[in-house]
Amino acid sequence: MKRITALLTCLLILLCLSLNAAAEVTEEEQDYYYYIMDDLVEGIGNRNMAIDGQAKALAYMVQAYRDLGCSQEDGTLQLCAVKDTTSWSFVIDSSDVIGIRKAQSSEPNILIVGAHYDTIGPGARDNASGVAMVMTLLRRFLQQEPYPDAELRFIAFTAEETGHQGSQDYVATLPQAERDRILAVFNIDVIVIDNWEDDIALSCDTLGGRTTKGYAEGEDSAPASNCASRAFLQAISDLQAFDPDEEGLAYAVRHMGSSDHDSFSDAGIDAASINFRGNVNTDGEWTSVMHTDYDTMGDFDWDRTWQALDIVYTAMDGLARDAAYGQGME
Repeated sequence: MKRITALLTCLLILLCLSLNAAAEVTEEEQDYYYYIMDDLVEGIGNRNMAIDGQAKALAYMVQAYRDLGCSQEDGTLQLCAVKDTTSWSFVIDSSDVIGIRKAQSSEPNILIVGAHYDTIGPGARDNASGVAMVMTLLRRFLQQEPYPDAELRFIAFTAEETGHQGSQDYVATLPQAERDRILAVFNIDVIVIDNWEDDIALSCDTLGGRTTKGYAEGEDSAPASNCASRAFLQAISDLQAFDPDEEGLAYAVRHMGSSDHDSFSDAGIDAASINFRGNVNTDGEWTSVMHTDYDTMGDFDWDRTWQALDIVYTAMDGLARDAAYGQGME
């Protein structure tokens, strides 16, 4: 019995070490991240819905998913067509692109991580950086065994800049039974910062959360706690990513919208947007080059991007293993 106990203890230690090692961004992942981001910004450029850059970006994204092994034939690559916008005078011919890591069970919990690939301008920070993170996470999770009871969806949304139409149309396609199985949505938007920028926080923006009495909206003074934000905070704690005294300055959970997490929150689904924006002393201001022709590749603080990737990965992995992950975090 003692030998069996000792063996099990050793196996548990090795498992924990392997899990911790898996949460570190490798050089290959860093190269892949930069490759995706540079292709979108330098290779395609402006991916505005009104120009042919959008069509080029869609074709690029579909091929990027296929290169990782996703296939329409086996259902691991899907397209969600966007019908049109509500406030623009032209009709969009574009689609969300969805990569799926299926679970072992037939009706599993669902975790979603997404980012918009359309832009106003070259869109390095907003939002080639987010797309590159989603694709890097997809690449990593595809190299792991599928989870017993968690399906992972990696979505490149279109038409965010024209009113979140891409994510709205995607949510509209989901039957209620499927919406109910979604544990959390992590939207990634502006996840690189320039080395010269100060007073920036890794922000987890929420607009509401499920409660026993329904869906509760938060407010500026008391952001809503939901499955995504709790997992975010639990991941920070598990990775010892920040000193608790840095809350509000280096990282924060805040009541903020204006990205694709809005569409999920409007449907009563726990969602959060993970991004870099000004800390509480600067009222969460975005980078000054956002939505300009100057949003090109720059001198980025990559260490903070890799830290953010580790946190999102850990939050998703935690929820995939245990739906109650982060339950005690507020």
